[in-house]
Amino acid sequence: MNLVATVAVQVCIMFLLIVLGFIIKKCKLITKEGSKQLSDILLILVTPCVVIKAYQVDFEFELASGLLTAFITATVINAVSILVSKLIFGRSRTPRGQIDQYCAAYSNCGFMAIPLLEAVLGAEGVFYGSAYLAVFNILNWTHGIYLYTQDRKSLSLKKILINPGVIGVVIGLALFFARIRLPGVLYTAVDYMAGLNTPLAMLLLGVFLADVNFSTALKNGRLYLVSFVRLVLVPVIGILLLKLPFVGAAGAVAVVIPAACPSATAAALFAAKYDLDAGYASEIVALNTLMSIVTIPLIVALNQLIPAMIL
Repeated sequence: MNLVATVAVQVCIMFLLIVLGFIIKKCKLITKEGSKQLSDILLILVTPCVVIKAYQVDFEFELASGLLTAFITATVINAVSILVSKLIFGRSRTPRGQIDQYCAAYSNCGFMAIPLLEAVLGAEGVFYGSAYLAVFNILNWTHGIYLYTQDRKSLSLKKILINPGVIGVVIGLALFFARIRLPGVLYTAVDYMAGLNTPLAMLLLGVFLADVNFSTALKNGRLYLVSFVRLVLVPVIGILLLKLPFVGAAGAVAVVIPAACPSATAAALFAAKYDLDAGYASEIVALNTLMSIVTIPLIVALNQLIPAMIL
């Protein structure tokens, strides 16, 4: 099975898990507080374990070089994403304009991309994809919060360093470069926790979508513009940047998939926390999450086709 078909199948599997989460919430088998607690477990414990496990490989200069390239390309693509979203939505000073800008810029690279990379590319995909996650966490907890608060105090070093995503990458990198392998019992525990990532993330996403008013979302043309920027424009720009000669094939796919993911669920969480329009943010995330079932495989296919077109 080729890469595009593998991605399409995995996206369908993830969608089924999302539907299950949707049903769980509609049947009232989980409360709002329960979903928040599971989300905290996913962010604080499970996601770092996925990254640490990915770095439990023998040190090779080729891997280290590829990881550095992934960090550079992830930084460039995120910067481009922020710039494009500002150019298109930055003129609006309303709460919805701030939300549009965030949703167009930041992808669901933790909840959706990491499970997808793990299923499609295995440990190597998560290894390179963790670079995108680290860059996302640094920007999300600084610039991302700034978009909502318009307070420059959000741009602090503390927020960069003290968040689970960055901590997991730092621990994993330290073990990788020091050539330290976790002892069997500890590695097994980390492996078990990492195994929760895909089902738990997708179930929680379904729980989140169950609270969205889709009849309202589908009628709002603004949401389609935000979704186009997030799901099509930014990933296509990213693909063109990744065609530079020094970017390896695996590293490119590991950056393209996170860049092609729908808006981060943090869009709604931040909107609620900072008293903006959380319902509107939820509608954007819901709509482009559903659209991504089609767009993610198409973006991966485009990434595969462009080199052949150039040749």
